[in-house]
Amino acid sequence: MALVIIASMAFSVFAVRLIDIQVVKGPELASEALNQRLRTTELPATRGSILDTTGAPLAVTVEARNVTADQTLVTDPVAVGAALGPILGVEPSVLATRLTGTRRYMYIAKDLSPKIWKQIEALRLPGIFSEQTSRRIYPGDSLAANVVGFVGADGKGLGGLEYGMQEVLAGKSGTMTYERGAGGRVITTSDVSGSDATHGSDVQLTIDRDIQLIAQNQIAKQVKASRADSGTVIVMDPRSGHILAMATAPTFDANSAAAAPDALRGNRALSDIYEPGSTSKVMTMAAIVDQGAANAGSAFTIPGQLKRGDKLFHDSVAHGTWYLTLAGILAKSSNIGTIMAAERIGGRKLYQYIKAFGIGEPTGINFP
Repeated sequence: MALVIIASMAFSVFAVRLIDIQVVKGPELASEALNQRLRTTELPATRGSILDTTGAPLAVTVEARNVTADQTLVTDPVAVGAALGPILGVEPSVLATRLTGTRRYMYIAKDLSPKIWKQIEALRLPGIFSEQTSRRIYPGDSLAANVVGFVGADGKGLGGLEYGMQEVLAGKSGTMTYERGAGGRVITTSDVSGSDATHGSDVQLTIDRDIQLIAQNQIAKQVKASRADSGTVIVMDPRSGHILAMATAPTFDANSAAAAPDALRGNRALSDIYEPGSTSKVMTMAAIVDQGAANAGSAFTIPGQLKRGDKLFHDSVAHGTWYLTLAGILAKSSNIGTIMAAERIGGRKLYQYIKAFGIGEPTGINFP
């Protein structure tokens, strides 16, 4: 009789416990178990390409893979390390140490090619996973590097157009939530939820890579020949204003931008300040002709020096009296002749023309 009572009591306790687990705590425990199986992975947006005027790539994004590990699922770190070592080019003992512990998520290798990941995936190693990512490459290395710029380790633009056009190029990442079973493998029959990535847009420049290459090579030679600190070349189509080349020397390799000195990674063509010098004479002459104050054949008598206010102006070479046309003044780049011709329209009107040519105004070149 005592045994029956004890058995009944034991069964009652078991039944109560079973009801507590299945009915009272059942939904909570099921939810907890599901959460342990669920994993959310970021679906990176593909960064848009930067192209030259012909569509040739100056900066592109290629698929890559990061290898991750869940240490709690790696049953034999030594064996897994020995298997991964030859593929990753890392000492197996180093990998074994990194694979030992209780961390649920850690990086083993980054930016691997899909081909290498397939070798690893074929081994079906417990606790070893991959996440899709991307890598930014610059096919021309230093070609237009000061214009195109570069990205950081996180894939965000840090210089040049990569920085200035970040929002356009970057796009928006998505997510994928899925279940994984024993060994961390994806349960293919489970529901997958998330949101798709919105890929970035391409940016096409007016730069022509062939002209850019010639400009870079020539300015590099000239900087070396003249022992200059730096040099810049800008090639523009005067009919449209399109920039066909913008070269700076010395420059840097955009694929290894982090190793380059800060001074080389900027764009001197846009950041340095230069006096326009005699190039401003073209705008002055255009204003004079447009106002009808003189034409190409108008005659001027040019003295060897000219005093205006408290300043005495000279030309680049000492000379006596010159008799020049307006075209001749421009051909000889005469400072005195230009001043005398400009006086025919006055300083206020000349200033209006200089402003109309864009001097002192934003260029609209869309460069940071």
